[in-house]
Amino acid sequence: MDRIGDSYAGRRGFGFVVAAVLLAAFAAGIAAALRRGVAVPCRCFGASSRPVGRHHVVRNVILAGLSVAGAVGSPAAPPSPTAVLIAVAAGLLAGVLVAMLDELIGLFLPMQAQQRSVRGH
Repeated sequence: MDRIGDSYAGRRGFGFVVAAVLLAAFAAGIAAALRRGVAVPCRCFGASSRPVGRHHVVRNVILAGLSVAGAVGSPAAPPSPTAVLIAVAAGLLAGVLVAMLDELIGLFLPMQAQQRSVRGH
């Protein structure tokens, strides 16, 4: 293998593993706060008045699982430019959806539940 291939093979999946560990830690921290009954607003992707909830734990567990899948499924050779472009586009779309999760969930909540959630009751 050439120098680029050797360095790629040694590092592949490392970022995924780091992401999985961080996301698992975030999920555990949020779960601990929920068990204690602490109603803190989620500041994950900017200012929000909505308190953290179970869906934040679920989101982080799913993202951690995807990170583990990425680490396990990392290709042995560097990907083609087309594959990189597709992955970047899919990652940007998924990132926007994850960042907007609270707002998307709010669209499907009944109006009374939204008002209680905002007031913290």
